[in-house]
Amino acid sequence: MHQLLAIAAAPVRWLETRLGICRPARRMRLLETLSLGANRFLVVVQVEQRRLLVGSSGNSIVLLARLDSADSPAAEQDAGEIREASKKDFA
Repeated sequence: MHQLLAIAAAPVRWLETRLGICRPARRMRLLETLSLGANRFLVVVQVEQRRLLVGSSGNSIVLLARLDSADSPAAEQDAGEIREASKKDFA
């Protein structure tokens, strides 16, 4: 089914490129992933101008930190939250 959708979408993308039709800019981007093994990941996601560190394990997803600025007062709080979350979710 997914292959069929990909095949059907290819001509649309080609037409968009040929006609100069632009899609709206995406507001979310996956910047980096790190596998921790056993279905556990750390992910850096950019949403508009904000970068977020997200942890995923099994069926849960947790916001671990906001990575906007290491010098911000929230950075120290985020570091504590990361330590606590990693004890709970990644133990």
